[in-house]
Amino acid sequence: MRRRAPPGREACGPAPRAAAIVIRPAAAADVRAVAVLTARSIPTAWSEASLTAELADPNARSIVANVAGAGAPQGPVGYLLAHRIVDELHVLLLAVEPAWRRRGIASALVGQALAEARRAGLRAALLEVRAGNAAACALYRGFGFREVGRRRRYYEDGEDAVLLTLTLDAGEDAPGAPR
Repeated sequence: MRRRAPPGREACGPAPRAAAIVIRPAAAADVRAVAVLTARSIPTAWSEASLTAELADPNARSIVANVAGAGAPQGPVGYLLAHRIVDELHVLLLAVEPAWRRRGIASALVGQALAEARRAGLRAALLEVRAGNAAACALYRGFGFREVGRRRRYYEDGEDAVLLTLTLDAGEDAPGAPR
């Protein structure tokens, strides 16, 4: 016989949101934690050397998410890396600690990156996402990204990449943007 969760503690209810999500530029002191975070979050983790090189790239934008409150870890729980190429924002990496997923952290990171891109006058945001990553696809579609193509067998394991793009209009919030 299965035990039922007490009222208000349903097992399949929505995950709690982080008390306070703080988005800030990544710093050299974050590199080791971000490397560990990506190793736990995505199949092809980035090395500390690669992440350090991104911090020095003038076209790269690296941001981290920290959380505040009881039980919050000291280091970053989320990371986003994007490149500015001419008038486009190319999102290269989004990772959130598995224990901190479904709490608005990825949305906060993407929202911050898109807001900064709009303020900078960029016209579009682009990215690739694993075809089988339904949660990521839903996140990006919530911001208004649309599928524009596929890269067959793009990833090392043979999975396809879905190409997504979003037209950026200066001064407008993206659909699904955190408010």
